[in-house]
Amino acid sequence: VAWDFLEAGRGVLEEAAQADAICFGALGQRNPVARAAIRAVLQAASPKTLRLFDINLRQRFWSRELIEDSLGLADVLKLNDEELPVVASLFGMTGDEPGLLRQLAARFNLKAVALTKGAAGSSLLLDGRFITRPGSKLVVADTVGAGDSYTAALALGVLAGREPGRIVESAQRVAGYVCTQPGAMPPMPPHLREAL
Repeated sequence: VAWDFLEAGRGVLEEAAQADAICFGALGQRNPVARAAIRAVLQAASPKTLRLFDINLRQRFWSRELIEDSLGLADVLKLNDEELPVVASLFGMTGDEPGLLRQLAARFNLKAVALTKGAAGSSLLLDGRFITRPGSKLVVADTVGAGDSYTAALALGVLAGREPGRIVESAQRVAGYVCTQPGAMPPMPPHLREAL
């Protein structure tokens, strides 16, 4: 609910102009007030700022127009295995997983497309290179925050210019750790901080 009335005041826009990365999603744009604020922040950012669209399709809080506009503003897309077929259908895309990620990257001029698959792992298409990594067995305490932690590690890896395999490995390790802890934002242990 706090997302619904985001404001893009002068201080926020000044911060956006200095940001290395800005992450945004569809759910955060469900209210026109917040949508306008997010668009203002993206406009205020430097052309060098990484714009990462973590799609987050939830309930009825999105439309084809919103998704298409947001993809047009993004450099990187992150979505999950339930969202991929929905997005592919929206844009008339067919094919296997690597093919769909390549089609999304080509159509929207994306530097990277990341696909999370829960316990099955994740895949990343980065600068034309496709990497997939299986998941690992975890004792799950709470999955809240796993997707956002994956997004954060993804953004850091892309910003640092890391190899796709290393990005996927780090992102999965961080998200996996978050799943083993209660709450959405557990403190990161030193070994995971250093890996990022």
